[in-house]
Amino acid sequence: MHRVRKMKKVPKSCMRAAMHGLLLAGELKKRGLYFNGNDRLIQYFLKRRLFYRTDNPTQVVVRGMNEVFFPIEYFRVGLPLLLEALSTLGRGKSLELQEAWNILEEKRDHQGRIILEGTLPLNKSYLPKERIGKPSKWATLYAYLAWKNK
Repeated sequence: MHRVRKMKKVPKSCMRAAMHGLLLAGELKKRGLYFNGNDRLIQYFLKRRLFYRTDNPTQVVVRGMNEVFFPIEYFRVGLPLLLEALSTLGRGKSLELQEAWNILEEKRDHQGRIILEGTLPLNKSYLPKERIGKPSKWATLYAYLAWKNK
């Protein structure tokens, strides 16, 4: 509430929270559990073609959504994990996601590995450090899980 009072315009939704909700819904489905808000959450992302604003369909809502970022943090999740969650939820073949799949495909190197575009600072990462501009085994894993579930 404190932050809302400082805003000139109250946002209609929170994409950052929705991204983490999508990841949760995907993990729940893998464990055979159903999240009541699945359908609305999926439509929320499909309506935006995964990461674009509804009022400006060429502008990304949250920086980094269309990039390869790992490990995730509150502000940035990254394309492979978002597509993996939507694929797990059975919507990987939706036409609204075609551009996102094309973007992910462009991020592969000649060996099929996914190139890392962003990561946490060295002192904040709890995983072994991967380098920006180099292939990422974690991003590649999630991209292949997304393609497999598609």
